[in-house]
Amino acid sequence: MMKHEFKLQWGLPLTGGVAHEMALRPLTIGGELAAMALLDERWGDEPPEGARAAVEETLAFWTRQLYCPADPAWLAALDYLLEHLTGDDHRLILAAQDDLRTKFTAASANHAGSGAAAASPTTAAATGTTAKP
Repeated sequence: MMKHEFKLQWGLPLTGGVAHEMALRPLTIGGELAAMALLDERWGDEPPEGARAAVEETLAFWTRQLYCPADPAWLAALDYLLEHLTGDDHRLILAAQDDLRTKFTAASANHAGSGAAAASPTTAAATGTTAKP
């Protein structure tokens, strides 16, 4: 499976120390649905507004994409990321997500030949992009 590995500046505390080596995988449809269910459960019928909602939404999706290569079974929880992720590392993950999106789009275009996969809904969901009207 495609992934993008990168290093966190401050890291995340895991069993036995602090993990700096991280990776992002493309978001699967199942992962996207799980993240949306997490937000529905967390927010109920009234999603919050403002910056907190935007950050929580991003982190909910990262719970399904972010992993530690040293412990691939590890999955971050939303509250764990809220409590332990620094602003500097948040920005590094955002940059890594852009890098992954670029890699995924290029791989899809090369695989499809015609570029049809790059415009498919599955590719958009997997990379976190949305189609523009």
